[in-house]
Amino acid sequence: GSQEKILPILTIIAQKLRESLTGINKSSPEAFSAILDVLILLSQNVGENLTQFYQQFLAPIGSVLMKTGGPVVSKGGKSVDVKAKCLEALQCLDENGGEGAYAIIHKKIPTYAR
Repeated sequence: GSQEKILPILTIIAQKLRESLTGINKSSPEAFSAILDVLILLSQNVGENLTQFYQQFLAPIGSVLMKTGGPVVSKGGKSVDVKAKCLEALQCLDENGGEGAYAIIHKKIPTYAR
């Protein structure tokens, strides 16, 4: 399946996702949300194999969570709730990351709770 195709290049994918998450600013909530959608799909497909890369994703997600209020209206008029998307991504990482996932997430983002 897809996991066998993804695992050999997981390091590269994780690096590019980190670069994308840190490169997006608040003026593009729909782009940040789309990157989180990719992270969610990746977590669902590779599960615990992604846990080793969590530190790379948690800093930019935590930063956005701390700065973001409620829904943000983007330039196209579409409402994007970046905070809710961040929480959805964290929950997905927690659920798919195995036994130590919650501890890793909570250490980096103390406000995260199941």
